[in-house]
Amino acid sequence: METKESKVKSFFRKWFFVFLFPLFFIPFFFISYAYYSSTSEVTAGMKVATWSFQLNRSEESHLGIELASTITDNPYSMSQVIPGTRGTITLELDFSGSKVAGDYVISLDEAGTNLPENLKLYTNESKQEVFNGYVGSVLLEDIDTPVIREIYWEWEYTEDDETEEWSGKPLSLMLKATALQKVA
Repeated sequence: METKESKVKSFFRKWFFVFLFPLFFIPFFFISYAYYSSTSEVTAGMKVATWSFQLNRSEESHLGIELASTITDNPYSMSQVIPGTRGTITLELDFSGSKVAGDYVISLDEAGTNLPENLKLYTNESKQEVFNGYVGSVLLEDIDTPVIREIYWEWEYTEDDETEEWSGKPLSLMLKATALQKVA
């Protein structure tokens, strides 16, 4: 015959296994499940598209311009940069070899530029638009066609004699080119 004490023990054993036992083992289940689900691994191979950009056949981001080599026909000098001379700087942007479209920015590098106040840069031959840089894009279908941009310059001849002030001093014009892969 069962005593009252054994009934109580039996009751607690039954409830321990039904309710309390799972409470102890459920956290271990979730820890194990979290461990196995967080350590899964996926690998995939990919090939990165080729990227190439050159400005005047150089891969450098800065381009120094020798103004004397860009002088165009004028009545003052064809070999020396003096007041009254003018010229044209031709820039060739080459993205050939790239497998993605690109955006570009060409700007004046102020730190590397030392020009007289009256030597002006323009984006058109009529010298109506001041050069503030070039910004553009090259689409994938045009990637093998070089982009040609020109900068026109003129050292305006004035009554102020700048020749003496700039005689023997180096003139420098530095352009900065930035190209990025085009993002849709």
